[in-house]
Amino acid sequence: MVAHIGHSKCDHVADKLDGAKLHQNQPKSSIKTPCSNIDVQQHAEHSVNIQEGDHVMVAIIMDPDITFPTVDASIAQTKVYQDEEQMLSDLNQSNVCAPLVVISSTPPENILSEARLLHFFCIRGSEKLVTHPIATHSKMTCINSEDHLRNQLYQKLGQYYRDIAYHAFATNSRSQRDIECLLDKSTQCYKLLEDDARAVLNRYAKLLAADSKLNQSSKNLSHT
Repeated sequence: MVAHIGHSKCDHVADKLDGAKLHQNQPKSSIKTPCSNIDVQQHAEHSVNIQEGDHVMVAIIMDPDITFPTVDASIAQTKVYQDEEQMLSDLNQSNVCAPLVVISSTPPENILSEARLLHFFCIRGSEKLVTHPIATHSKMTCINSEDHLRNQLYQKLGQYYRDIAYHAFATNSRSQRDIECLLDKSTQCYKLLEDDARAVLNRYAKLLAADSKLNQSSKNLSHT
């Protein structure tokens, strides 16, 4: 059962990789994001300038009890903060306009109203979600494990860079080299997602093998 789930996940990632390249014969006026029903024009209406949107910033609000993923510098800049107030203060003072992804174990307060916010990942254990549920928001995902966080983060970044590339292609607003760079970032995100899916599959396969060995040993003991 575990192997079947992992294989499907890898197939899904492979499909996304196949769709990450631009098709020159597609009508420019009707290009859509392949994995979303949102028109690519939505990113053009975002307050973030398309040039500044070439590199996402991942802001991590620290929690000593949580292991945060390491984000490759080639796909996103990472900054660490003690709390949301410090993060917002720093962003406002530095005049940062890059799209922002926030990872925190604390429910958001004011960040959801930020126009530059691309997504907020709230790390909440399943027991916290039951005892302290938080309101849903289109730009927020509740995360219950490190595997879940990496999966969602790579998907979000991969889709964002691809959407920007498609918009640039549709509007003929960027050079071919810029578009290729954006697509390379998108592809890298999906490759990281694929590698992570394989690692998760291998881990569960080892657990399954250990369980099978334990069950077999138990059966042998019962027959003696």
